[in-house]
Order: sequence, then C-alpha cells, then structure tokens
Amino acid sequence: MISLKHRKLLVGLLAVFSVLAVWTNRRTSTRVQDKVLIVESGEDELSIETVDWSRVAYVTYATSSDYLCNAVILTAELRKLTQANIVTLIEANLLDDHVTSLLTALKQSSTVVEIDSVDERASDSWDHSFVKLHSFNLTQFDRIVYLDCDALLLKPIDYLFLLPWDHQIFAHAYWTDLQLGSYLMVLSPSTHVFNTLWRLVKNRNKDKNIYDMDILSTVSPSYLYDPSHVGATKKYLLPAYPNIMLTGELKTKNHNTFLKSRYASQPLSDWPSMRQNISLVHFSDWPDPKPWVFNNIYDDLPVCDGLSCSDHQVWISYHQKYHSLHNKYCPS
Repeated sequence: MISLKHRKLLVGLLAVFSVLAVWTNRRTSTRVQDKVLIVESGEDELSIETVDWSRVAYVTYATSSDYLCNAVILTAELRKLTQANIVTLIEANLLDDHVTSLLTALKQSSTVVEIDSVDERASDSWDHSFVKLHSFNLTQFDRIVYLDCDALLLKPIDYLFLLPWDHQIFAHAYWTDLQLGSYLMVLSPSTHVFNTLWRLVKNRNKDKNIYDMDILSTVSPSYLYDPSHVGATKKYLLPAYPNIMLTGELKTKNHNTFLKSRYASQPLSDWPSMRQNISLVHFSDWPDPKPWVFNNIYDDLPVCDGLSCSDHQVWISYHQKYHSLHNKYCPS
C-alpha cells in the first residue's frame, strides 16, 4: 500500500510530466501550419564529414541566353565552395551557335543535362519554369538541392544536405498565401514522383496562369513521395531566414512577414543582423526588371528612409556584385 507521503510525491510527478507534455506539444505545434512542417536544422547524426558527395548534387536550369549566363555564374561560384555534383538542366532548343561560349563555360563548372522543351509554344519565362521539376527525375542522386539561377550566393550552403533526407523541402514563400516557393528546394529524387507531377503539367489548363509553384503548392503531399515511402504525409518548408531572401524584401518598410518567417516573430531590431547572415539572395523586384537588364540600377533603388537607408545600400551592393560577376563570367 502506498503511503500518503509517496502518493503526494506521485501526484506531484504526474503533474510535472503533464505540464511538460503540454509544453512540448505546444512547442511542436508552432512549427506546423496546415500540415506543413517547418524544418529548421538537420539530423543530429549527420555532419558535413559524413556526406557522400558522389550521391548529392546542386541543380539549376536555363532556358534562355540570359539565364544561361546566370547558370554559369551560379555554378562557378558554387564550385568554389562545394564537393557536391553540380547539374544544369537546359532545353534542347537552347543549343544554338550564339551560346556556344556560354555552354563551354557552363560545362567547366557543371554537368549539362539536355531535356526536351516543355512546350514549344511557350514564350513567357514562367512557361519554362516546369523544367525545374526534372530535378525529381535525377535518380542517380540520393539528394538534390535545387536553386533558381537568378540567385546570388553569399555563403556556403552545403548545410542544406544535412536536412532530413526523408523530407521533400521547399523554400517558405512567406509573403504569399501559396506558402511554398520553388526557387529553393531540397529533394529526394523519385521517378514515380516526377511522372506524377509531369502528368499534372501536361494536363494543366493552359488558358490559366498555372506554373510550377502552383502545382507543387496545391497537390496533395502524397504526390511528392514514392508509394514505398511509408508515413510521408507532409510538405516541409525551409524558413526564409537564414537561408534565402528576395531582393524585393529590401524595398519593404517594416519586414514584418520576413521577421515572422521562422514561425516565431523576431523584433525589428534583429533585422540588420538577420540580413547580414543570409546565405542566398534571389533577385526578385517585380515590377522592376532583373539585374541583367542593364538599365541604371539607381532608377530602381529602394526608398531611403531611416532604417531602410542601410537596406538601400545593401540592395545596391547585391546588384553591383551581380554585374561584376556577369562581366567576369559572361563578357559580351
């Protein structure tokens, strides 16, 4: 028979465990949004030293001469920082004489994989964006980090290969209801997944503006996994910070959505240090043009007002760095 003293002790312990359980569940639930789990760090048992670099790859794509130059820049800069394979997907119709020098440069820093055109009638660059879905079909690799080539590499990003390998992970498009961004993806290739997604591409309503991120955002999570992958029922999002930031973020005044992108709001005072620690910058300033449209960048500057004046200077520095790299790798 349990004594009164021991019963009180047992009740106390149960109360403590109950509080801990509630706290743990609450802590976990802040990471789940509409069955999308926010991924923050890699598996404890993985480290850079344990990665088999022959089995992983960075992937990008190019479907025009402008984007081919960007691919040259990105892959050349990546090659300085990684032992991983680097693959560039290009459409067959890009293999023209006028891009011979760019293709030669591209082959020095990456493996070029030729694929069929998604749609011969496609004219908008968005129409070609489905090319990136071929990343799912590169089954010679166990893990892929996909990047749009209009990105500027600021820091090494091999740490992305340490994220859980049983997840399909997408950048958190924190400024939109879609939530999922396809400009940065960490994937486990699967022929089954590729074929499933490609059927959706081919059967889409071409009268509507449906693009790669729309398909990836709206499909059931089960579409993103091989049937043999038991229990995979979620899409996983990679927080914007410290992974990737849009240049357009530097034109906002309060950075509220970015500061909340890690599922817990950060104070505005943290913004300068967060901005400094970003690994990748994605050139996206719509409706202003991409940086390879060589207008006067000072025509498109963010407004300089208080704290945003430092954003003003950082925005300039990103564009100046891009132009410097463009002149280095793609001299006209």
